[in-house]
Amino acid sequence: MRRAHEALILTLCLLFLAPSARAEGTDPSDPPMFPWLLEHSPALRTVARDPERFRLQVVIAEVRPLADHAGDAPSLVRHRYRADAEYWYPASTIKLPVAAAALVYARALDPPISADATLRFHPLLSGDKEEHADPRTASGAISLRTDVRHALVVSDNPASNRLYEFVGQDRLHSILAAAGLASTRIVHRLSEFRSAQENRLSPRIDVLDADAGPVSTIERRTSAPVPPPTSDVFPSESLRVGEASVGRAGERISAPLDFGSKNATTLDDLVTLVAMIVRPDIDLGPSALDLADADRDLLVGAMSDEPPDSADPSYDPD
Repeated sequence: MRRAHEALILTLCLLFLAPSARAEGTDPSDPPMFPWLLEHSPALRTVARDPERFRLQVVIAEVRPLADHAGDAPSLVRHRYRADAEYWYPASTIKLPVAAAALVYARALDPPISADATLRFHPLLSGDKEEHADPRTASGAISLRTDVRHALVVSDNPASNRLYEFVGQDRLHSILAAAGLASTRIVHRLSEFRSAQENRLSPRIDVLDADAGPVSTIERRTSAPVPPPTSDVFPSESLRVGEASVGRAGERISAPLDFGSKNATTLDDLVTLVAMIVRPDIDLGPSALDLADADRDLLVGAMSDEPPDSADPSYDPD
């Protein structure tokens, strides 16, 4: 079910980043959008016929080349249908902003941390173990490069959680806000039951040399709380979803689940982020993600590769 949910989200926020011949002013909110959805994706017919019930949202973005406008760079034109009409849980789509922010943060440190440096994550909470080895990598070690690839090639939750811990919750948000992604709110790890306070903690992280000795250390940190989502981003009533949920102990809670303390983003933020990474030539306004070319290449490669084609890390075909 989780995979189906994520696939649906990713299908509906597809970017059409190649120059398009679509007519000026085409808008998916017009009635022709529904025949298009039904024709090209029969699996979405039930959803498209009852968009409020299924919380359907669509953003299609097309690149307008220079010949189509008077600017100095290609522009991104968005067509929206019910975009951000209500809250939706972003699931593993948050791994991309986490990975990008971790690379930005690594280069901003003094001294900067290479994407290939070996990292040792010290235990943080009860039950945690030291992490520095990774048998799926050529070096047998954990690095930003291999964790970015784990997170984006095979949607690995532990790797994404390490990237989240590396950058830290508050620094993650300051990086994204500076890039104009202020609606993205990432406040918890994935597939780990942690309190809000625990999710604000980052462990001590050692940067190691070839002999496994520490070269530098990022000390344990506690992030400042991130403000809750505002009603101008998501209607507050849409944050309470469903009829019941399952608690930490497996008990049934007979009430809607409140997503006010969960991760959040918008389709527009995801479109902007992907465009910043794969098409840095597009004019997206004054905000920018401060990525080096090598970091952008790492992200694009990880976003593009299929698991069987990944040499480092490598994955068991079974």
